[in-house]
Amino acid sequence: MPNNFVLKEWAIIGHALETGQQNFIARKGGLRDEEDVFNNLPQEFYLQATYFHEHKNNIKPQYHKLFDALNPPSLSVDQLELSYTGVIIEKNKITTLAELTAIHRDCLFTWDYLKSRFDYGSEPGLWIIELNIKKLTPPLTFPMRDEYRGCQSWFCLSEGIP
Repeated sequence: MPNNFVLKEWAIIGHALETGQQNFIARKGGLRDEEDVFNNLPQEFYLQATYFHEHKNNIKPQYHKLFDALNPPSLSVDQLELSYTGVIIEKNKITTLAELTAIHRDCLFTWDYLKSRFDYGSEPGLWIIELNIKKLTPPLTFPMRDEYRGCQSWFCLSEGIP
């Protein structure tokens, strides 16, 4: 992996990408992100499976058992775990409800949650980013730092990657 960029994504979405249940992420950006953060993405990155903002009621009911199985009862707040590497295949910004409707059938999110992401902020729209990911076995672990926490989509690791 040629860089230290890390994308944060819900653990269940990371699993869905790994198993082929979903082949894209639908993103708008986090509160700490710069405007239109997904316009200039690194082609390759690490993916952190996160539980930040992850809620079962935002996932379609047929995935609730999987959600329960993937969400551990307690997490170490002292360590950052990188579970996957990712490569962007294609990215497109969708701006219409017709486009949103078309991707919903292939997405684990409920319609209400997907639409709320689409409507969030000053302009409706979402980045649909098709990914190819690989599971890291074992995952890479690093000491957790304040700059890795919080509502942001991307961060750059301070440590070198082995």
